[in-house]
Amino acid sequence: MCSFINLMFSELLSEDDNKKLSTWTLKHDKPLFIMGYDGCGKTYWAKELLKRYHIISIGGEFIKYSKDITEHLSSSLLKMDIFMMISSENQYKALMIDDIQLFSQNDKTTMSKIYKFVQTLNYKQHPVIFLCNHSVDKCIKSMKLNSYVIEIKYNLLHYKRIFQQKLGTTHKLTELIKHTKNLNTLFSTTNTFNTVLNDRTDPINDTINDIISNKYSVNDLLRKCASEYSIISLNLIQNIGLFTKDIKRSNLLSIYQSICLDDYIQYKYIQNNIDMQLLIYYSCISPLYMIKQMNLTKQPFSIKYNTYISRSMIQIHNQSITGSHSTLYLNLLKDIYKYLCCLNSDIKLNDIKHMIQKNKLDIKVLEKQIKVFNYYYNKRLDKKKFLGICKLIIS
Repeated sequence: MCSFINLMFSELLSEDDNKKLSTWTLKHDKPLFIMGYDGCGKTYWAKELLKRYHIISIGGEFIKYSKDITEHLSSSLLKMDIFMMISSENQYKALMIDDIQLFSQNDKTTMSKIYKFVQTLNYKQHPVIFLCNHSVDKCIKSMKLNSYVIEIKYNLLHYKRIFQQKLGTTHKLTELIKHTKNLNTLFSTTNTFNTVLNDRTDPINDTINDIISNKYSVNDLLRKCASEYSIISLNLIQNIGLFTKDIKRSNLLSIYQSICLDDYIQYKYIQNNIDMQLLIYYSCISPLYMIKQMNLTKQPFSIKYNTYISRSMIQIHNQSITGSHSTLYLNLLKDIYKYLCCLNSDIKLNDIKHMIQKNKLDIKVLEKQIKVFNYYYNKRLDKKKFLGICKLIIS
């Protein structure tokens, strides 16, 4: 272990935990389980311990993950990639599972799958670090029993050293720590060393009123929106008419496009381990910036809770990608529906294939118009049957 970690990290651990950490560093024969209060630096120290590796990070953004988490872990961690090809030293990847307590509270199924996958790993090749607060759960207990468990303790001297290095002063630090020991909160709200409120999670309505009414840095907004960025995003778009009467078409389009980008990244590229800050930027910060360019109405706002319109926004995007061929795509779906559902239909498979080839239609784009077709024509075109037709056409 490097001297930097020896000096800085060791002062946050008990003597016994320092021995465990040294053993884990030498052997890597089982996972390391780091406990500690929110904002104590668990994630930072885990990344320091794994900095010789390319880190695959699993956090709160994977709660209620819509795909197979085991397949994602296997693909991300075990398959060779560019990092392994260009470096002789970083031959393997490491796995960091953050915010275990959030999985315990909201998605025990995914947490159990993650732990089962971890148990299959060769830890010498793929070191594993679990990060958690002091939550108690049957699966968490099992993780701890099969790991080296260490706990980060509060250390005032450590805080003073960090503040002196980053801000050049420790003025009022002792007073501020009475309200919160969360380092992220301290740095994002006390750059000018004003008073800081006790740690709390604001209701969505209060958060939205706060970020609309006040000026914040990007770092502050990333922190404020992090826990509920998807819901905040939908509430922002839901309440634009409440925030301002001066709605410009171009601004509204830009807001929709930004949120669609967030949706697209989440549902198409999340397997590439995209940093959550990018999602928060497109879902909340960019739309918020554009909203604030308009003339805001009287505040505070009585927020109307969102009606989950993200699917509508995605569908607006899906319709836009057909360009000038919307009618062609819908007519083709009408023919496919007749072929599938009408015994006496005069539509033949070769007719469908000919129409696709003649007009150079994209089958993936066609698939995305199924919901529009079903809505417009009050039909129920089955997606599985549609995909079966596509296979016959391509073959």
